[in-house]
Amino acid sequence: MPRIFSKTGPQRGIRLEIVRRRGYRGLPARRVRAIVEGVLRELDRPPCGVSVLFTGDAEMRALNKKFRRRDRSTDVLSFPWEGPPGEPYLGDIAISVPTARRQAARAGWRIGEELEFLLLHAVLHLLGHDHETDTGEMDRIQTRLARTLLGRGIPGIELAPARRPSRGSRS
Repeated sequence: MPRIFSKTGPQRGIRLEIVRRRGYRGLPARRVRAIVEGVLRELDRPPCGVSVLFTGDAEMRALNKKFRRRDRSTDVLSFPWEGPPGEPYLGDIAISVPTARRQAARAGWRIGEELEFLLLHAVLHLLGHDHETDTGEMDRIQTRLARTLLGRGIPGIELAPARRPSRGSRS
């Protein structure tokens, strides 16, 4: 898949490109960097590049329709880099700030906390984890990383060993 948001080529080391659509603030760059670097470090992965887009529901719906054939908005999308092998670029992430705001209200935490969780979740997807097809492995990793990197658990995820999350569960 081509790089969705970035305008520059991959480079050595961790490189972040953060795009904020007008009206959608997102997370501070230092927090984005800390979470991405933390996930890579905790999972013993090499430094790489990531692009993060903070946007609204309309653009998320368009991206979801174009790339997943689902004509609805969603909270987060991950687009793993499918370029030449060995490129130090992980991929692109898109996060809907309005959807994150609604989910944060339901979970009882601040918008920034929801955005942090969605970023962590998306980086795991870029690394090849898939909660829709595994037997709970991504949820277990995600819960551990949320405690380690974000300093909290994740509302709505109740884990049991090798339990596949049900459709509609918080993941």
